[in-house]
Amino acid sequence: MCPHLHAEYTFNARTNERHISLLPMGGPTWGGENTDVDLPAGTLRPCRLEIEHRCFLQIFGLDYPDDALAALISGKVLVTGIIAPSGRATVVTVTPDVHDPRSQKASADPIVRTVIESIRTWRLETSSTETPFRMTFEFEVTDDLSAFSLEFQLPQRIFVRGKPSLLKYNG
Repeated sequence: MCPHLHAEYTFNARTNERHISLLPMGGPTWGGENTDVDLPAGTLRPCRLEIEHRCFLQIFGLDYPDDALAALISGKVLVTGIIAPSGRATVVTVTPDVHDPRSQKASADPIVRTVIESIRTWRLETSSTETPFRMTFEFEVTDDLSAFSLEFQLPQRIFVRGKPSLLKYNG
């Protein structure tokens, strides 16, 4: 991933076809999050990642926090806020509900910090009005993965799954 790469322009001289691929996560992805737009274009539809008809141009920083994964902490973080006309999230509030493997309340700090850091990276297409949003980030510890998993079900949910045995411990 390249945090400064948000679009890729391609031109086929043989067919004279042009298009832009919007890369909200900073590079090619395998989950279908990129949006391909044939040029010339009057709209960004169909957009692969969007909130209330506003296409994501950038989203980064969403990872399972190592300390939460090592402590086997899972749970949900409900996020509400406003997408400003400029495309940035503002007036963000979070309501965490996380637990340890024994279903006891656990510190939500690492997961909340990760969610807020990710939301700070959001860039959506501009609009003339503010757009309210409500979304749940779900963090799940599992052994069923071969690697880290990120699944978007926008605008309602983002699933983040982690496998503790894949942690790289210092020491």
